[in-house]
Parts: sequence; C-alpha cells; structure tokens
Amino acid sequence: MKMESIECTNNYLLKCSTTPATTTRLYEESEKVKEYLYFRESLNIVLLIVFGLITVTGLVGNILTVTVILQHKGIKSITDILVLTLTVTDILFIVFGVLGILDVLLYMFDDLWCRLVDYVTFACSYASMYMLVLISLDRYLALVHPIRSMSFRTKRNCYILILIIWIFILLGNISMLFENPFCPLKEVREESVIRIYYICTFVFEFMLPLLVMCILYGHILKSFHNANIPGVNTTISRVRLISNRRVIKIVTIAMTLLIICRLPLNMLSLYQTFTTYVKNIHMFTTLYWVFVCMFFLNCCINPILYRFHSSTFRNGCREVFRCKT
Repeated sequence: MKMESIECTNNYLLKCSTTPATTTRLYEESEKVKEYLYFRESLNIVLLIVFGLITVTGLVGNILTVTVILQHKGIKSITDILVLTLTVTDILFIVFGVLGILDVLLYMFDDLWCRLVDYVTFACSYASMYMLVLISLDRYLALVHPIRSMSFRTKRNCYILILIIWIFILLGNISMLFENPFCPLKEVREESVIRIYYICTFVFEFMLPLLVMCILYGHILKSFHNANIPGVNTTISRVRLISNRRVIKIVTIAMTLLIICRLPLNMLSLYQTFTTYVKNIHMFTTLYWVFVCMFFLNCCINPILYRFHSSTFRNGCREVFRCKT
C-alpha cells in the first residue's frame, strides 16, 4: 500500500469517473482508510501512555542525577562536568522531544512552534551523542594516558570544548528554523531534502560519534589487555584488575545499549527515504513508533549507565532521599 494513498483517497471523487471498476476501487480504498484511521486512533492512545511513562522515568532519573551532583557531590571532576551536561541535555531532549511527539499525534503547534521544537530536539539529540564522545575521550585520557594528559585535561578546557560543540551543533541545525521538512503546513515536502537530511543525520549524529567512541573504547580495552600487572596476588594488583573489569563491563553495556536504542530508528528512517511503497503500513507504523520509544529510552538510561554504578553516587542518592523524608 502506498503511504500517500491514504492522503489522496479523499480526493478520488474529484479525479475519478463513476465507472463500476472505479467505484469498487474507491470503496476498497475507503475501507483501507477507515481501517488505518481506527488503527492510528488506537495506537495514539497507547503512545500517549508510553511517552507519559518515558517522560516521568526520564525526568526523574536525570533530575535526580543533577540534584546529587550539585547538592551532594559538587562539580569536583571533569567527569562530573560531562555527566551533568549530558544529563541536562537529555532533560531538554525529553521535554522538547515529547512536545514534538504530541504535535505529531495531536497537532498542537503552529508552523513556528513546530520548527522551534524540532530544532531544539534535534540539537539535543546531536549534543547527547557528542557528550558521550567527550565522556569516552575523558576516560581514554584518564585510563590510557593519565600522566601525559594532566596538563590539558582541565575543567577550563572541558568547558571550552563543550561550548565549541554546542556552537557547532546549534549552527549546523539552524536551517531547521527556516526550511524544516517536517513542518510543511503550507509548503510541499521535497523528498530530496528529506533524503539528504536523513543521510546527514545518520552519518554525523550516529555513525561518526559511534565510530569515535568505538575507537576510544577499543584503545582502552587494548591497554587493559596488554597491561603487565606484576604480582597478581598482591592487593594493589587485584584491586586494579577488578577496577579494569568493571570498566570493561560498563563500556560493553553502554555501547551495546547505545546501538540497540539508536540504530533501529536511524536505519528505518533511511529505508523510508529511499522507498515510496510499504506493503504493510500498519506494521511499518508500529515498528516506527517502537523504534522512536527505544530512541527516547536511551536518554532515560544514560544516568543509570554513567553514574548509578558508582558507590559514591549511590550514597549521594540515599542522602538526597533522606533529606526529603
């Protein structure tokens, strides 16, 4: 079934003659439209519930992370700066992303607000990925080159690097404020523009940062594997070995979940831009929204991955809850 056939069915009476064959086809298309609209109404109800849960879960986890860092721990390290920036970025992504979802489901905003919401959402999505790249770079320098990196691995340089990344991201996505292919209330969507956009998003928002992270984490794992630890039975060596294993475990889980959460939507979006025919529109629509939910879940699990494994952070969470009770 062609995706645009649903939108065009209502205009068939103006374009088609009233022959028996045309009448039969019109009736079949009309039944498909009714079936699809009923399917979308049911799906929208489910999506509103699911995204409500995602919003609550994501905001609670990320706001808790910000609270613990600012009130209990304080910004004591570069890791704190990066995790705090990532957490605030994820909060903005969840808020504006869910507003964008509500606009798709309920048509809440006019053209200007649609452009603004999409601009902030996509900018935060880029920023979230590149904050993960900076966290990977920080861990690489701290674990592989701890002495050599002390001179330039400073808070000041970290703030400067974060600022530069945000400037590039905001400028790189600024065209969405003027020619956003996803808010065409008056203009017609151009397939070539959407295709270029999705390709650029796949390369620069997903594949490039993922490749950089894989290279950095690969060097970390290689350095652990090649490390010559004398006296495995000594206490220091055992502690170092346990610490290395914990880092390897966290890195493996983080990269696996990142790929699981973000790759499906990127691949489906690319597929959608290169095809005009979908055999099962119900299945395609369902898969699309499942992958969107998975994409949002990545921002919900970031604080768990990058902070809740730390005993210091868990103690800070306990202190926060004790103060509230």
